[in-house]
Amino acid sequence: MSEQIIPEMCNGCGWAGKTLCRIIKDPGWFFRHRGACFAKVTSERMREIEKEIHKKMKEKEGSR
Repeated sequence: MSEQIIPEMCNGCGWAGKTLCRIIKDPGWFFRHRGACFAKVTSERMREIEKEIHKKMKEKEGSR
């Protein structure tokens, strides 16, 4: 298993770090078997998703 980003598939993805994918644990598998990644998003959409997750977590903590 390799967490290394795949330039042909990962470039421009908001989840991709400088050398590692932050979401998919084996991006190479997706590239070899699917050619595209289902989790690829723009950096703007990534920030929206992270805000939504943070909001949900705060709501959950407040309901305890």
